[in-house]
Amino acid sequence: MAAIICEHHGQADAYLPSPMILATALAATALLQIVLAVFVLPLYEPIRLAEEMVVLDIISQGRVRYVCGVGYGEDEYDMFGVEFRRRGRIADEWLSVRLRAKTGQPFDHDDQKVQVAPRPVTVGGPSISWGGVAKQLPGGQAGMASGSLPGPTTSPSGMPSRMRPAVPVANRAGAISRRRTCPQVCLSAMT
Repeated sequence: MAAIICEHHGQADAYLPSPMILATALAATALLQIVLAVFVLPLYEPIRLAEEMVVLDIISQGRVRYVCGVGYGEDEYDMFGVEFRRRGRIADEWLSVRLRAKTGQPFDHDDQKVQVAPRPVTVGGPSISWGGVAKQLPGGQAGMASGSLPGPTTSPSGMPSRMRPAVPVANRAGAISRRRTCPQVCLSAMT
């Protein structure tokens, strides 16, 4: 069983603006897998986010996974003073920093030696995948993430054929979640 927690800011769509807080509370369980999907990556400073990911990895004993995306709400970016049209480039630039930082190993960043401590319990750090259907997905660094999770879409033409049957189900789930007024947490059977 997994709790899937989604993030958006300033939206009336029942997504959470602070998914890490709920994920930390859920980490107190013994077996529940936790997936933060989709986490709006360009809105977070990379070193600080890596520190939070490592702490949550320790608290959860490695049961948290992250599905990152670039978001679709220009208002979200305006709230944080981040250029919406640069979100793909920002995510691409910062992904390599996050991927290095979450391991707990020292590395160079902006002419400084950086090391996130303590080290994560998950070897190599928590799992990070890409998700969503935005046209602004990161380029070069995206291949370094550990996987991908497509979001709801009405146009499955760009998806692998094995994923296309899931589109109507995902679209129905998206329509249902938009009608909610409480924070969205989906429970899903996971292996």
